[in-house]
Formats: sequence, structure tokens, C-alpha cells
Amino acid sequence: MIVHQIKYFKKLIEKMITSRDGASNPLNKSFFEVYPKSATIKQVLPCACLRQQSGSTSFYGGFDRIEQNNNMIHRIRKIYEAETSWQIDFFSKDIYDFIEADESYTGFMNQFVKLVTEHYRIVDPRGNAIEFEPGSFGIIDDESIIVDGIYMAYCQVKAIDGIYSSESFPELPGGENNYIISEGING
Repeated sequence: MIVHQIKYFKKLIEKMITSRDGASNPLNKSFFEVYPKSATIKQVLPCACLRQQSGSTSFYGGFDRIEQNNNMIHRIRKIYEAETSWQIDFFSKDIYDFIEADESYTGFMNQFVKLVTEHYRIVDPRGNAIEFEPGSFGIIDDESIIVDGIYMAYCQVKAIDGIYSSESFPELPGGENNYIISEGING
């Protein structure tokens, strides 16, 4: 669940956000999964930090899917839908990492928002879907708030995941399960 969401953010930020010339990944090895102290942020600029804002579950109780392997049938049910709100904060001493001076490049925050909308759904190793939806985003450029000339941009992202249960039972001989499985999916 949460570990797959963190890996998703890490991949987008460290491997897919590019520099102004498009030749490098300026946030590679500069993504903090746990919010660091201010002194650490100052030493590693530019960087991005992850903050979990809230999480909640609601009863779902629905049927998700059937999988068949090794002469076993697995019925997977989504019991609860889990929704987690995250905020990713981007820090840099260069305001042009966030505000595009011209149309020759896209800033970190706008790249991130675009990446979330393009890669809005992933599947974890067990085959369960996790969906992402960008929320509010912006740049904090108020001179009275900026400390040591460090600018900050942020983007909130909602992740929709699930809590699943699985029942397994042996396959019946003679291919009778194919009828049962297809009937359950279509009917």
C-alpha cells in the first residue's frame, strides 16, 4: 500500500523530472521520503520532500477479480477503499525552477503535476490498482516567508488504494471452473 505510493513518487521525482535543458534529472537522489530538518534541505538544494497529510478508509465490500494459477483459484475482494492525502514540497534557490521564464522548458512543479495526470494509475506486485489524483498546487514566493533565499513549490496528491482479502481453493478437474469464472465476471 503506502510503500508502493512512496516508490511511485520517488520514481516520478527522481527519474522523470528533467532540468531546463532536458539532459539531466536535478532531483535524482534529492527526494526525502521522511521530511528532513531545515538544515538538511539547505544542503541538498534543489530537493523534494514528502509529507503525509491524512488517510481514511471507507467500506467497499465489493468483488474485485478472480485469478487462476498452479491449479488454484483465487478470489480477491476489495474490503475497504483507502484514501491517502500527500503533499510534495519542492525547494530551490532558483525561482526559475518553478516559474518558466519562457516556453523553452517546464518547471519542476508543472512537470510533476503533468506526470501525475499522465501516470494516474499503477498496479502493485499483487495486481491491485492504486490511482493518483493531483490536488491543489502552487509556489510560495512571498519575500517575508522565504528563508535564506530558498523558494518552495508544493503539490497535493490524493492516492486511492484498497485493503484486500483473498480466498483460495483448488481448481475442479475437467475445466468446469472456466464456466463458473466467466459467469462470475460477466454476470
